[in-house]
Amino acid sequence: MILDYAESIAPATEAAASEIDRSALVTLTSWGQDRGLGDREHILVMIASEPHDLNERLHRKSSGWEHIEIPFPVLGDRAAFIQSLVAGDPEMRLAEGLSAEEMARLCTGLPAPGG
Repeated sequence: MILDYAESIAPATEAAASEIDRSALVTLTSWGQDRGLGDREHILVMIASEPHDLNERLHRKSSGWEHIEIPFPVLGDRAAFIQSLVAGDPEMRLAEGLSAEEMARLCTGLPAPGG
């Protein structure tokens, strides 16, 4: 299961947390500590745009959550990815006169379609 916008489920600001926020935090903490979830091949991924926006309790080692930071790809990687998409699909085309490098510059930091 993927929980996108995890910072909206377990926000960093506990002072303003509602009863629903506190309940969600307790649930996420419980899931993180439940070794049985992993044993049953269940994977739960929380995605937050900024780690500091997520409740600090989920950052603790005792929370059971593993934290992985995935940086945005650099310009060259974005250009190579765009080029591979265009090369791999005859129906995928860039606008006339637009190179993969120019497209990579234009899409810096933009989410994927549907994302």
